[in-house]
Amino acid sequence: MYVAHVSEVPESNVTPDPLPPGKRATVRWVIAEEHGAPNFEMRVFHLDEGLTSEWHRHPWEHEEYVLTGHGTLRGETGETELEPGTVVLIAGGEMHQLRASRGEALEFICVVPRGTKEKAASPAR
Repeated sequence: MYVAHVSEVPESNVTPDPLPPGKRATVRWVIAEEHGAPNFEMRVFHLDEGLTSEWHRHPWEHEEYVLTGHGTLRGETGETELEPGTVVLIAGGEMHQLRASRGEALEFICVVPRGTKEKAASPAR
């Protein structure tokens, strides 16, 4: 069994260079392969207001749960507003991008299949 508090898990910077002053985007791999997860890994993202993930796709699905803030999910068929409590399933191969908006940071949980850690760090812009 593995138990931890999110604040105990180190943040990894996923911000590109150059980044506007005072802005940050981070990920915490709160449950990962190294913790013994046999099938899935869980990460917690933080995007400062105005930052976006890349417009990208990958072969694996992922599930997201918005913890705090507001944002937009851009997909192949348009955009959807995100708020705390919103859940999202993004299918493997589907183009997508998240943006923090409304003058606040966006924090969300993202679950991916085990083994995608090296491929899954989605830098923000």
